[in-house]
Amino acid sequence: MQPQTADLSGLKDIHLPPLPPAWPPDPVVLHAAAAIVCAVALAAFALWFFRRATPRRYVLKELARLSETPDLPPADHAAAVLKLMRRAALTRYGRVGVADLSGRKWLDFLKERGAAFSPKAAEIVEYGAYLPPERISKEAADELSLCVKNWVVKL
Repeated sequence: MQPQTADLSGLKDIHLPPLPPAWPPDPVVLHAAAAIVCAVALAAFALWFFRRATPRRYVLKELARLSETPDLPPADHAAAVLKLMRRAALTRYGRVGVADLSGRKWLDFLKERGAAFSPKAAEIVEYGAYLPPERISKEAADELSLCVKNWVVKL
């Protein structure tokens, strides 16, 4: 092999182009980031909506089942509706503010949250556990069911 005779001292090193700037990013990156943010927001909204709507649907379905049971005594019907109403309130408002309420305070709490009760239904809500079964008529139990249904729809 022959030695090189050309003088290479005047040559410059390889010139690299400058790095692209970090901002503004490529439009593809912006669109992908916007799509990810929208997907996360949509998923969060769907999760919030279905968690909120599921107890409501359950209560409405259970109320419909109770009203379709013809041989259920009015006192048992009212007791089941009261339990259902308590469970719906516990789910919606949490244990801290709901679990210890009873009587007049329970009725006032429900009225503050948008429940509207007829006088018969209000009496059942206020004294439900202590009313003798013969004091609860079929009409009063049906009124209570209707009032609870209207309240659950507003939740």
